[in-house]
Amino acid sequence: MIRRLFPFLCALLVALLPRPGLAQEIASLIADSIAVDPSGRVTASGNVEVFFQGTRLTAERVSYSRQGDRLTITGPIRITDADGTVLLADQASLDRDLREGVLVSARLVLDQQLQLAANEIARVDDRYTRLDRVVASSCEVCASNPTPFWEIRASRVIHDDLERQLYFENAQFRVAGVPVFYFPRLRLPDPSVERATGFLIPQVSLSSDLGTGIKLPYFIALGNHADVTLTPYLSSSTTTLEFGYRHLFRDGQIQADALLSVTPPPQMPATLESGNISGYCVGEPWNQQAVAKGIGVPVTTNYDIWKNNPEKVFGVTKEWADENPNTHIAVVKALIRAGKWLDETDDDGNLINREEACRLLSQPNYVGADFDVIKNSMTGYFFFQKSDKREMPDFNVFFKYYCSYPW
Repeated sequence: MIRRLFPFLCALLVALLPRPGLAQEIASLIADSIAVDPSGRVTASGNVEVFFQGTRLTAERVSYSRQGDRLTITGPIRITDADGTVLLADQASLDRDLREGVLVSARLVLDQQLQLAANEIARVDDRYTRLDRVVASSCEVCASNPTPFWEIRASRVIHDDLERQLYFENAQFRVAGVPVFYFPRLRLPDPSVERATGFLIPQVSLSSDLGTGIKLPYFIALGNHADVTLTPYLSSSTTTLEFGYRHLFRDGQIQADALLSVTPPPQMPATLESGNISGYCVGEPWNQQAVAKGIGVPVTTNYDIWKNNPEKVFGVTKEWADENPNTHIAVVKALIRAGKWLDETDDDGNLINREEACRLLSQPNYVGADFDVIKNSMTGYFFFQKSDKREMPDFNVFFKYYCSYPW
């Protein structure tokens, strides 16, 4: 059947019904066929396209009832606003201005980036879009890849067209289908917003150094000319926080970027040697390991900053202590006896048990570092570089100065 343009029927369908005090606007309708029944119901069928006030609707079938002043639409449905926002659905019931109504089994696509799939989408007051039982993601979802790499599931999402913000309720952030975070309330700027404080759209990152992971950027606007972006990076091999600061001046700009990575201490020397990090903060023996391998030098030690500062703590909950009083006392006694043994000296003040302790700690099922590396600080010496060996007899204290007193 030849498709035809019916501006006068679409006007009847959408805009020409009398509204006192309002100027009428003409809409256009293209369809394979249009029928009007005796009751006045207008039905357009077959490859239907409606154009009205910058909004384009495509569907398989559209019916308009003068009595209810509503459009009943059968999909697949696609509604594209003038700003590029796309609504997809199987069925819909809308007002004649295509501004308010309900869409069933629908998707909202924002700025061709973020997709929100919902059981039902409702348009309210030509400003808000309410989505119920929502899955949001920027990842491609298809039959061969039904689970996106990241997604946010929520009981409800409100999209404010005016403020260009997304408000999530009972939001659950998932990676590869596994729940990672839960937020009772979550606000995201929609992708069209350039500067607004809040979480930005998560990003999938592929790195040969840090592995495949997910970035969760949080943008903080500091007025009109400065901002900070904090981006946690989560992967199987690291947890990293990226920091970015920008400040625009009349005659130039400042941009500073930094990265803080949480790396298991035994992996720190190798990570430094590979160039993935520029430095690290860690206890022994991993500083001495860097010196021994010739890949780094310690800048300072906590001993230089605060002598005999408390460092390691053995703590238990009151509930556990009440339920296991004898075990608790036995463990505290064992720790005190072990500390006393480690700090034991001969008549000349030389530590007599530290080397034996170093041999035990160098075993793979304990610290696993080389004996000579562990021995340095444990026997009262510290290498700042291979040619700079300094005495630090109290670098490690286990019993002296009441350090293991059970507070």
